[in-house]
Amino acid sequence: MKRTVLVWTFLAFLSACSPARDEFDYVLTLPPSVTADPTTVSVGETVEVTLTATFEMLEQSRIRQRAVTEIEFGACFGTDVVQNALIDAQGYCNPKQKDKSPPDWVDLADGSSHMANVEDIVVKRGQRKTVEYTFSFTKAEPGEVVIEPTINFMVEGEALAYLPGFYRRITFE
Repeated sequence: MKRTVLVWTFLAFLSACSPARDEFDYVLTLPPSVTADPTTVSVGETVEVTLTATFEMLEQSRIRQRAVTEIEFGACFGTDVVQNALIDAQGYCNPKQKDKSPPDWVDLADGSSHMANVEDIVVKRGQRKTVEYTFSFTKAEPGEVVIEPTINFMVEGEALAYLPGFYRRITFE
């Protein structure tokens, strides 16, 4: 009898230590980042911008892999930042925004675009996948340009997600 009680107590203890069934069964998405080179340029000089996002599935996941589809990068252009939100922002800033063209004061270089569709990826348990998109632009007048990266994506079995990132300032002198 004591042995049966001990076994049941031990099993109850182990089940309490186990994570919930779906606690780790998701794809972690880090906010997209933006790098620019250079960040201070002369008017008319081209700046190369790279948007980066990382998707990760934790080792503890009980699911072997998940697909990430409908990945769409975008760059939102603004002239200033107030409380971490772009003001005077134009470009691809919101998934519900219909006009996805860049503002008139930004000139995209070499036929590049400030938004792109990225191929679908599969993220496996314990794996981290990074996706990137690069474009170039310039500005014809002096002033500051603030770029906020955004990404739309859909993880297998979930709804379409929108995630803004951390902005970068570029100064045209």
